[in-house]
Amino acid sequence: MEKPSVIICHHKGNLIERCLKSLENIEVESIVVTSNESWQPYRDIEVHPHKDYKCNLTLFVQNNNPAFKRNVGSKRAKGQYLCFMDDDIEVKYDCIEQMEDYLDNHKDVGMVYGLLYKMDNHNKIDTSGSYLTWCGFLYETYINRINSIPILSGKSALCMIRKDLFNKIDRFDEDFVIYGEETDLSWRVWLAGYKVMVLPSAIGYHAFETVLKPKSYYNQEYIHYHGCKNYITMLIKNLPARKLYIVFINVSIWFIIGFCLWFRNRQGAKWIMQGIWYNIRNLPYIWKKRKHPQNISYIWKNPPIWYYFGRFMDYLIHSLHGGITKKSKS
Repeated sequence: MEKPSVIICHHKGNLIERCLKSLENIEVESIVVTSNESWQPYRDIEVHPHKDYKCNLTLFVQNNNPAFKRNVGSKRAKGQYLCFMDDDIEVKYDCIEQMEDYLDNHKDVGMVYGLLYKMDNHNKIDTSGSYLTWCGFLYETYINRINSIPILSGKSALCMIRKDLFNKIDRFDEDFVIYGEETDLSWRVWLAGYKVMVLPSAIGYHAFETVLKPKSYYNQEYIHYHGCKNYITMLIKNLPARKLYIVFINVSIWFIIGFCLWFRNRQGAKWIMQGIWYNIRNLPYIWKKRKHPQNISYIWKNPPIWYYFGRFMDYLIHSLHGGITKKSKS
């Protein structure tokens, strides 16, 4: 049986060295896809001690599109399971094995996410899974879970999917570029008849929005433009027909956010309006991507009202997509 293929998406910074270090004693095929031509693989360790995977495959691409990079890596992967990791992730020694075993033993599950903690504070949850809400935005939870449960999605920083299913549902949608591309993929896993789960036993540590990854890492155009564009696109693609009204609710909220942001960050507001316009201009193209949307009860959950207020203020003040700092209670 093939070992899982770990596909690491890299652009800049040295956090990838910590990522590879955490994989050094794990039997995997590891593929790094990078747009940084000056980066050299970390050579102080043998990343693949397993006899079948002695070579570290590094792919250089000019396109700094994370969805594109992951798809490129998947086409070179040999494993029956694809584990996608960002370069700012460290995994516990048994994390990959836990995800692999779960997929082996649960044939109705197509994709699993690890439980992520902050890399600079291993007691603080980074994410424990997200759900869809009545307004089309995600409800991201921060719960120290005990049991594996169904979710709509997690973060592509640490997830695993069956390779045959990944290819069947047309891989990551490269039009997303970044932000929400894993949620769109997970939603399509559900629509294909499989479950998506978060595994508390598969633990990773994420540098996202920590002192280890300062604000200079984050592209503001990506946050505002692709963040807005992709939320709306995802809803148009995947919502069942009788719930398409949620698209209009979501677009209206984005417009309000853009209007409020105008008074403190005009460029950010312009990017949001461009994200809305993208979906209007490309509606026929996006509509063709719809593939048998249906209502799935597992993916829906509505948080308390303070959650929406906290996310709204965090976005306006800090331009955060990572959610509010207060943990959710449900």
